[in-house]
Amino acid sequence: MDNANKTKTPRYRKLHISTYNVQTLRSEERLEQLMVELDLIKWDILGLSEVRRSGESCFTLKSGHILFHNNQNT
Repeated sequence: MDNANKTKTPRYRKLHISTYNVQTLRSEERLEQLMVELDLIKWDILGLSEVRRSGESCFTLKSGHILFHNNQNT
């Protein structure tokens, strides 16, 4: 068997986990501003704090990223 023609697949992939205090995403303008800022950093998973959007929702942004938020007081 010829091993020279086999391509190696990486066993591990770096996963970039980030946190971001957005202070509020109530308006669509703030959501657009967040998307611009996120283009400047490398991330795979992002934890947002102080989102302040009401209810629970999951939707796909223009960038293709999925935003899920849940404003449930415990």
